[in-house]
Amino acid sequence: MLKKTIGFAVWILLAGIALVFPTWAQTTQASPAATVTSEAQASPTATPALEPPLKFSMNALVDTYYSLNFTNAAHGLDGAGNTGYFPNNQGDYNYNLHMAELAFTLRQGEGSVHLSVLGGNVAKYFNSLAGSPPVGDNIFLYEAYATYHPEDWTFSFGRMASFMGFEVLESNQDWNYSRSLLYTLTLPYLQEGFSINYTAPNNKVAITGYALDG
Repeated sequence: MLKKTIGFAVWILLAGIALVFPTWAQTTQASPAATVTSEAQASPTATPALEPPLKFSMNALVDTYYSLNFTNAAHGLDGAGNTGYFPNNQGDYNYNLHMAELAFTLRQGEGSVHLSVLGGNVAKYFNSLAGSPPVGDNIFLYEAYATYHPEDWTFSFGRMASFMGFEVLESNQDWNYSRSLLYTLTLPYLQEGFSINYTAPNNKVAITGYALDG
């Protein structure tokens, strides 16, 4: 699973680099000299168009917590709320590195590449769902996709966070720290495939289509 994940990330990065770093062939042709009053005058040289700047950004998130189990897990009274979205939460007193995330974005002009890597208990939980060995496999590739954004259109391809539901993985972007059972047990955490989005110039109407694997 780890080799497959690394191979998928490398493939997305190569595709994104090809998108972000287009090569523009520039050719200049000298204009014939114009004869004015028996004197040759060279035409001015056209100024080449400037390439858009390359922008790199990195975001980091550390989500940790200390829990006290009032239902007394030592007597086998663990409630569903203690084991649902808080994996590996065992015992009456518990300190956990819930999630650590590093996200990288490389952007130039209309193209961009995004990569997000997870660590901590959430990474272990995702790897267990994917069938990866739970011991020593504490890194999970959460997102790896390339985007092309010409004017009102947006084309994205790769592994992305799921568009379903109103809750997201990052706790600092949710209304509540914990997640609902609907998010934990029924909705997909991520998606792999292709998406096309059109947003009207007035930003009041938008439509998105998806072609996903799974």
